[in-house]
Amino acid sequence: MRSLDEMTMRAGRLNDRVAQQIVDANKDTWYQSARIGEIAQYDLRLSDKMYSLWDGDQYVASARLEDSDRMGMSEVNLLHVDAKYREQKILSRLLWNFKSRQNRKQLVLNQIHSDDLYSIIVGGGLSRFEKFWIDQSGQTKPFDNNTINQFYSHGGLTGWRLVLENSYDLSFFPKFSPGTNWLLEDYSWQIE
Repeated sequence: MRSLDEMTMRAGRLNDRVAQQIVDANKDTWYQSARIGEIAQYDLRLSDKMYSLWDGDQYVASARLEDSDRMGMSEVNLLHVDAKYREQKILSRLLWNFKSRQNRKQLVLNQIHSDDLYSIIVGGGLSRFEKFWIDQSGQTKPFDNNTINQFYSHGGLTGWRLVLENSYDLSFFPKFSPGTNWLLEDYSWQIE
C-alpha cells in the first residue's frame, strides 16, 4: 500500500482550512524570523525551512522548502497565499525565488492540492516552468492539460507528483543584497 506522501490528491477547500490553521499557529514566529530578501514589495523571511512573505507586518504567503530524498528534488509544501493577496502571481514569484535565489533545480509539489492550486495549474499558471509528473519509482510522464485529471484523485492513491523545473542554469544568480540591485527583487521576467 502506498503512503499519503506518494499521492496527488485534490482536497477542495479542506487543504485551505488546514493551511490556515498552520499559518495562524505559526505566523508570529515566522514574522520574527530573519529577513532574507524581497519579492516585489514584500519581505521574504526564513524560519527553519518555512519561507514567508510579509507586507509590512501583514502575512502574505508561505511555503515550506526542503530537500527530498526523491532523486535530488526539493519538496515544496504548504503553499498558502492569504486571500487578500491572491491574483498577483505571488505563488509563481515565490517558486521562482526557490529556483533562482535558493538554487533549487527541481521542485516537487506537495501531494495535496487545494482547489486554488489546482485552478492555477489547470489554468496555465506556472507557465514558465517545464512541468512533468513523476511516480515513486522515478517513472515520468509529460504534463498535458488534456490528461491532467488522470493524475489526480479525490480520495484514492495515484502515486503521481507534479514536478516544476526549467532548462536554465541559475546557479550564477546573485543572492539578495538590499538596495544594491533591483533585479534581485524583480521576477517579472521569469513569469508571464
